[in-house]
Amino acid sequence: MVKLGAEVADLSESMRKVLDDGVKVLIAMLADLLRDGARDGSLLPLDDPDAVAEAVYAEWLGAAILSKLAADQRPLERAMNNTKARLIADARKGENQ
Repeated sequence: MVKLGAEVADLSESMRKVLDDGVKVLIAMLADLLRDGARDGSLLPLDDPDAVAEAVYAEWLGAAILSKLAADQRPLERAMNNTKARLIADARKGENQ
């Protein structure tokens, strides 16, 4: 998605739309998982799961680009730590999740 989205967005309006629609589906699925996790207590409750899902997706997309550019896993590790801190109560206490 990282490479394809950047390449296609300027070249083909129809492909841009297909990719955008696909990303929206992924984000909606993630938001549903965040809601499910809040309901079963495995994740923190969120005021706006849709916004958090979009932010998490954007953070991971950016981390993937940075990791690729730097040939370094640290951006992905930071994204994982931030995601855990944002979504898992015990992660805020420093517990390994």
